[in-house]
Amino acid sequence: MNPFESVPHPGRKRAREPEGPLRIGAVVHKYPPYHNAGAEWMLHGLLREMVRRGHTCDVFVARGVFSSQGYDGVGVHRYVGHRPLAGVDVLLTHLDNTREATVVGRQTGAPVVHLIHNDRQLKFHSVQPVDADLIVVNSYWLKAIYDTWWPGHIAVVHPPVEPVRYRVKEFTDDRVTLMNLSEAKGGPLFWRLAAMMPHRRFLAVAGAYALQEIPPELPPNVILVPNTAHVVEDVYARTKILLMPSSYESWGRCAIEAACSGIPTIAHATDGLVESLGTAGLFIHRDHVNSWARSIDALYEDRFLYDTYSCWALERAAALDPRRSDFDRFEKLLRQVVAGEIRATAIA
Repeated sequence: MNPFESVPHPGRKRAREPEGPLRIGAVVHKYPPYHNAGAEWMLHGLLREMVRRGHTCDVFVARGVFSSQGYDGVGVHRYVGHRPLAGVDVLLTHLDNTREATVVGRQTGAPVVHLIHNDRQLKFHSVQPVDADLIVVNSYWLKAIYDTWWPGHIAVVHPPVEPVRYRVKEFTDDRVTLMNLSEAKGGPLFWRLAAMMPHRRFLAVAGAYALQEIPPELPPNVILVPNTAHVVEDVYARTKILLMPSSYESWGRCAIEAACSGIPTIAHATDGLVESLGTAGLFIHRDHVNSWARSIDALYEDRFLYDTYSCWALERAAALDPRRSDFDRFEKLLRQVVAGEIRATAIA
């Protein structure tokens, strides 16, 4: 027998017909609107849409602050063990609580779907094929990597960014913006540019995780904004150019959020940002600080250049609108998992 042949997980519920509303559960470490990072907003965007489609969604948060009143129709609760999850049809997880969710899946018999946000996630958490009925990766380049070694089912669903939700109605400023000031996201480059370009105004947005690179005294041309769930009003309405000099991005959600309002992004060419932005991105190596400065000035001073990249950004955001395919694909995948058409592989 093939050691990775698809056989029933010994603890799984008997598959049922997936007609009608599903009860979807999730076990995670933190959740919006109090923890605002790309992975968490991907999960919330998917669940919010599943609620709109008539499904019941409940998130169980292991640590951190959360809204006990729920959020956008999604129930949010403190995680206190597997018993409240006993009735779910399918269980979602990602990042820090990946191992805990696999245990809950065994205890409840619910099939488990892992949302994958980087190329190290499953190995880091020692996830085995029997622990995952389905892995959902956020990009095709990630799928290509997992295809080389993961024997189970893999699907691609892009982080959902609905243009109607992220479109700025009225711009109130025209700053150069970086979201998340950690070293990996390009914090040191941001502060160098601000010092080199006193004639430009900058917006520094604190990230939800990692050590933030913030000088003890802000330059006069920089405003610092706390981490926020209200990115349209607090960030994009004040932004003319978005910077993403990240050393690693598996997708690059912020660039697509900004693109919904025609805001161009200058980015380091990570695999994820090249895939998400395509020809709409202006790519410069993160170590070439003078090239970043010249490109910022060019976008401010050349109206035709700015308008060109702005139009490309709007087109890219429209092409990635999750209402075109990603929401339908995700719902279909969940129904297939619940029906047993997609199931974990077990080592025989």
